Amino acid sequence: MDKIKNNISTFDKTDYSIDFGDIYVVNESIKSSGLASLFNNCYLNNKDTLFSLILFRLLSKSANFFAAKWWETSFAKYLFPTAELTIPQINNFLVDLGDKTVFNNFLPNYFNYLQTDLGLSHVLFDISRLHNEVNMTFIPSYSQYRSFYHKINLLLVNKIDCSYPLYYKYIPEHMLDISSIKDTLDEISNYNININKIIVGSDYCSENNIYPINDKNINFITKLSPKNDIFSELLEKYVPSLESLENFIKFGHKNLFVKKININLFNRDINAFICLDVKKRDIEKQKFLNHVDRYMTKDYFNYALPYFGVFILASSYDIYPTEILQLYYYQYENELIFDFLKTDSDILSARYTAPAVFKGYLFLCFLCSIVQSYLSESLKKINYTYMNALFDLNKYHCRVYSNRLVPDVTSKEIRTIADCLSVQIPNLIDL
Repeated sequence: MDKIKNNISTFDKTDYSIDFGDIYVVNESIKSSGLASLFNNCYLNNKDTLFSLILFRLLSKSANFFAAKWWETSFAKYLFPTAELTIPQINNFLVDLGDKTVFNNFLPNYFNYLQTDLGLSHVLFDISRLHNEVNMTFIPSYSQYRSFYHKINLLLVNKIDCSYPLYYKYIPEHMLDISSIKDTLDEISNYNININKIIVGSDYCSENNIYPINDKNINFITKLSPKNDIFSELLEKYVPSLESLENFIKFGHKNLFVKKININLFNRDINAFICLDVKKRDIEKQKFLNHVDRYMTKDYFNYALPYFGVFILASSYDIYPTEILQLYYYQYENELIFDFLKTDSDILSARYTAPAVFKGYLFLCFLCSIVQSYLSESLKKINYTYMNALFDLNKYHCRVYSNRLVPDVTSKEIRTIADCLSVQIPNLIDL
């Protein structure tokens, strides 16, 4: 008992605790994965500010105005004591981070870090429209209902069989067409990455966009848009006989019916796959029936009911149904990764007073998405999602004493997450 009393006496009394679990585990994961060394090569003066902002964006959806308060009341204060997080300091830092030379120096090191064959592979292009509430010279302004806003498109590139994002660029709204993809492919080729197969959204499946892809000898996979003239024709012709044994495919936990046919799309012979996801059909049909009311016409009801859960994929080269399904569903998983940039990091409403600050913020979010991709991929081993892990880690705190920090007792969930990420949580941290 005397020993315990003596140990307790070495601490001053404390009347507060700070956020600890999510900051400590994510930071240790960044270091153990080698990403910390990669980010340190960005040649920036204040590395504490960089890592503080990365953790702030990953763990908090708040505006940068609250970054200093978050730092002051969390373990980040002890990890990064020289971080400068007032709004003017953050803006100046983002200007430096957005410098083109920083991005150009980072990419070769990043591709070397991935240590994977980046040539001749499927690449996913994802487009997000960003609404920016300030005037920038490279963003045209639009007016709607007497309110003015500015639009820019964020183009994100991800390798299908790799969980990490590869590249990003911003494009003014009025310049969004297939030439944006061609230009991006040319830029990536400067880093000795040659791509001959791409996956693009249904918005690109138009006659004006298909021809440039053909001219560049790039094979593509896309999802046909319902707005396409041939879409309705294919539904009416093939969906009634789609549910047959020869079309049945069991893909993982999904049951599908898939029929492969040849079609002529914009004067090019391509493969089309009429697909019916049974589970998706049942869910969509139930939602539809829940909203049936006396205002719905009989013709609309009879037309809509058979087509729930149906989608059509198109490929410019020969491919098996199971292969294109794998790429399609893998594309969905990758879009969840992009979701961080589009929603979790809250850049759909970016509010910055200068283009240089805006560019730096996009690069910061790109770095954050790399960290999130690593965490998401690692947590799959224990069937945890990134957000579920953060939810558990956020509940783990530590108490502050004059000379030490004392983490709370770890729960089973915390130990499981830490072990998965090869992180050892200490009992005491000396200051």
